[in-house]
Amino acid sequence: MIGDRRGQLPSGLIFEVARRGDLECRGSGEKRALRCPFHEDKTPSAFLSVSNVFYCSVCTPERGWGARRFAEELGVSWEVGLGWQPQGTHDHEPFTAVAAQTLWERVLARALDDDVVEEDRATYAYLDARSLMEAWEERVVGVLGPLGSVHSATAQWFRQDYRLVAPLYSQDGVLTNVQARAIVAERKPKTMFPWRSRAKETLFADLRGLRLLRGDRAEVRSVVLAEGLTDFLALAPRSPVPVLSAPGTGMSVSSIGPWVRGLHVYLALDRDEAGERARGPSAHRAYEFGAARVSQVVWPGEHKDACAFLEAVGESALDEFLVAHLGGNR
Repeated sequence: MIGDRRGQLPSGLIFEVARRGDLECRGSGEKRALRCPFHEDKTPSAFLSVSNVFYCSVCTPERGWGARRFAEELGVSWEVGLGWQPQGTHDHEPFTAVAAQTLWERVLARALDDDVVEEDRATYAYLDARSLMEAWEERVVGVLGPLGSVHSATAQWFRQDYRLVAPLYSQDGVLTNVQARAIVAERKPKTMFPWRSRAKETLFADLRGLRLLRGDRAEVRSVVLAEGLTDFLALAPRSPVPVLSAPGTGMSVSSIGPWVRGLHVYLALDRDEAGERARGPSAHRAYEFGAARVSQVVWPGEHKDACAFLEAVGESALDEFLVAHLGGNR
């Protein structure tokens, strides 16, 4: 296994991370310039180096980030670090929207199959321990079985404990990708995209959010934009307004598009360094696409996000909080 220390990684791995994140790097040498994806950057103020360092004069003025930190901030699965090979040597074909649709149908069917509940007990225990079983009941997440893969890019997911699978939609509501979540705490990274798949500009969506993406705006006045799969699973069954979620902090800005037009957008981003950096650019982009208003959801106390709040205070308290803060703008 490739380590995450800079000296243990193949030279230039960080360029592959950037490619997976749909970033354009200038040049082809040992140091390549790019527009920083973490702040409004009209001219390139960042660079990547062959020694696997990301540096931005605004976001990382004191020291740069290694390839793994860069991938995590960008929302790119560290699968790229665990199994990367130079271009042209990997045997996975691109993961297409057809493969995503087929896999989602398979994992959803398994979630509805009472005959395999005992086989999937560990997956349901993971959901139950985090008070996320309602998300399973809402059919926004499926269960991967031992024979569930439909593509070589996802063939190892079950063996590696990536058994929760959720669909990702384009901004016009087409299912184009999936993300899997590990059900064991020790597994790193926590989430996985299929190799060579596109996650940028995609969203998790509950049924109301999916209708919104597809153009059904009847009586919709507000929407929640969260980040990450588990926050989405915490919010989707409980929010009084439609819920959409970017698959990672680094993709929260790019997930915003014409679907925000005329709406009050509640940003439910994490209360951490990455979330704080993404909040301003996300609000700015929402207004650029015609949002009527943008507000920040502030979780009480020291809770970082919706999932942490749910685990700490329980379902009823989260329900009450959401109704109190979102219910008046339905």
